[in-house]
Amino acid sequence: MTQDIAIRKLADGTDFLLLNNDLAVTTGYENLPLLLMFSGSGKWWANQLFFSSDPYQSNTEAALQSNTIGSAGLNAITAAITQDLQPLNDIPGTTFSVNCTIANPQRLNIDITVNGNTFAYYWNPATGINVTI
Repeated sequence: MTQDIAIRKLADGTDFLLLNNDLAVTTGYENLPLLLMFSGSGKWWANQLFFSSDPYQSNTEAALQSNTIGSAGLNAITAAITQDLQPLNDIPGTTFSVNCTIANPQRLNIDITVNGNTFAYYWNPATGINVTI
């Protein structure tokens, strides 16, 4: 397994995660769901490096911003997240699942399980996405 600098999505953007005044590292899939869900609308920094002819474009952020937290919105958001995570299927032996639940009218819980490890996110329309560690 490779190591990577751990990142976290904050209300005002994405940043490195600090741990005891140093950069935290990850040895698993923690970064992948976040990068796949929030790469923007065709303006991901790595598009010119990796996808110049067919830029990567995520659907999650648009789905979160355009749907209310309710049953119809829940289905649309879950479908967008599932679609964004499809590149995980290109990694041999990798499986994933998405489970979205409405915690309350102002909070959507998003649990993404990759190879048995669950990463918990929650969405609040007022503050954006947050990650629970």
